[in-house]
Amino acid sequence: MIARFESLLTTFQTARLEVRAIDIDDAPAMHRMTDYTDVTKNISFLSTPTSLRDVRHLITGDGDEWRIRFVGGWRRQTGSLAVIIGFVLHGAHEMEIGFWTDPACQRQNMTHEAVSGMMARMMALYPDRTIFAECRANNIAAWKLLEKLGFSATGEAGRKPLRRRLVFQKPVFNLLPEQG
Repeated sequence: MIARFESLLTTFQTARLEVRAIDIDDAPAMHRMTDYTDVTKNISFLSTPTSLRDVRHLITGDGDEWRIRFVGGWRRQTGSLAVIIGFVLHGAHEMEIGFWTDPACQRQNMTHEAVSGMMARMMALYPDRTIFAECRANNIAAWKLLEKLGFSATGEAGRKPLRRRLVFQKPVFNLLPEQG
């Protein structure tokens, strides 16, 4: 189970990004991108301010193999970190995904690019798991992106304070030929 989960951390590329696991050497870049009130107010496990030590702890998780894992979308042209995606297994049937974007990279579709690539990997490796996200209703940009990615609100409160639960609606394809 863990080996399959860890395979989500292998590097892949999109049109503008290289998406790869964030490791301890990436802590300064992750810290630079995270220590903004506009980011920390929307992510339940981040404090304001967020210290470099806090970020290192997020990355290592005290060695807990079931901790949140992070991948980064690094701009291929500049090598700078543009998007962070976190994901974690919940029990035997669910997987949660979340993300945040460097304020300098917002509204450039990079988050969609990175998260949609990650979602494709999740679906391939865990076809029977429900993929969900939790989002504040007033986080309009994230909410719209989740809907664009194929998530729908369930009407339920999330596990974290002030969050609403959205579930990914897996595409259903009709493989039968059309009847003429």
